Amino acid sequence: MESPQGVQTGKKGLSAVPIIFLLASVIVISMVAAQVLNDTNQTNETATNETNITINETLNATINASINETLENETNLTANITTNLTNETTANATVNATANATAETNQTNLTNATTGGGGPNVTAQAPPAPAASLFVKSFYPKGPDYVFVCNATNFDPFAFTWFYGDGHKLINISNSDTYHVYQALGNYVVQCIATDGTITRDDTITINVTSLQRPHEPAANVTATVNQTNQTNAIVNQTANATINQTINETNQTNNETTQASFHVLLNGSNEVPPVDTNATGEANVTLNGTTLSVAGSFQNLTSELWYTNGTAAHIHKGLANETGPVSFSLEITPGEGNQSGQFNLTTKLTPEQVSELLNGTYYINIHSSNYTMGEIRGQLS
Repeated sequence: MESPQGVQTGKKGLSAVPIIFLLASVIVISMVAAQVLNDTNQTNETATNETNITINETLNATINASINETLENETNLTANITTNLTNETTANATVNATANATAETNQTNLTNATTGGGGPNVTAQAPPAPAASLFVKSFYPKGPDYVFVCNATNFDPFAFTWFYGDGHKLINISNSDTYHVYQALGNYVVQCIATDGTITRDDTITINVTSLQRPHEPAANVTATVNQTNQTNAIVNQTANATINQTINETNQTNNETTQASFHVLLNGSNEVPPVDTNATGEANVTLNGTTLSVAGSFQNLTSELWYTNGTAAHIHKGLANETGPVSFSLEITPGEGNQSGQFNLTTKLTPEQVSELLNGTYYINIHSSNYTMGEIRGQLS
């Protein structure tokens, strides 16, 4: 009975050892595994940290490079802006200096041109003056006698040259109007040239002289026709009108013979129309006895030589004191030394109409010179 119990006891001890050994092995393996896992984790952590550090370093380097490049670009941009501003400032200063210098030069030149001072030989650009012009027109185209007037615009000429188209001319006279008598029929181109010393202008006018007979001088054929008609009428009415005509003639003769008038005429430039500034003077004694007109006078100190038309430079014109008129009578003139003084006279018959006009102050004496072809001195018969 004792043996079996011992056998059972031995079996129990044998089974406990492997279990303990197994547990120990498991514990050792677990510890090793844990150590391996721990080492692995540490290795992985180290590698990860190193990788992260490398990544961070790379990122930081890239970011720093970008920042540096951006800063460099901003620095360059700032430098370019500063350079451009400096260039613009310099350019503006240059432009302003040039403009100021040009303005100062122009002002200096304009002042020099105005005052005649020194300085650069540059012509000042003054505003353009209005264009100057000249216009010629004729007055009193009666028979061969013509009056021409030259009107200037936008300048004030002091010298006039006239070409009458028939070979006659006046050079550098001071008055803008002139008087001329043509000796032949036809068309004539009259030219006036005027100058103020700087500006010279000219103009022309064409005239047609259709008659050499003055209005106060009847044509020969008209006179002949009138005489013939009068003779015919006288013959026809001789018997019936003899007594009447004789009475009328005797009455007219008596009236004419009893008409008496005398004038002492003073000639000077202020009587001209328009007035003439001259020291020349003259005087004349004029008498009317019936229908006979007698004139005797003298003159002196003309500004130039006598101006002759139709053989004389002294005339009796028809016109009131404030107007000009045609030649009615030519005075015989005897020039003095220098052809700027002389004497004149006339004896002629007047018609009843002319007697009436004379007594009403319708005539004047006019002395013409080359400086004043329209008349230098004048005196009214009144």
